[in-house]
Amino acid sequence: MILGFELEKINVERKGRPMGNVKIKHNLNIDSVTERTLTALGKRKSLDIRFTFTVSYEPSLGNITIIGNVLYSD
Repeated sequence: MILGFELEKINVERKGRPMGNVKIKHNLNIDSVTERTLTALGKRKSLDIRFTFTVSYEPSLGNITIIGNVLYSD
């Protein structure tokens, strides 16, 4: 169950206008996983998952980067 979701940074850059075929590449990286104990929920153990999601539009049309974290508990 997802208990929380936070976006730390969103960066969007447009470098040109699409002409012809556009290739879209995406990638999700898990940067870190940290165990946390939430006292507000009765000392429930959870995972704080930090991630970076990137999308690039080629040939050199632009990119998107999203950095954030998800608080998860089962």
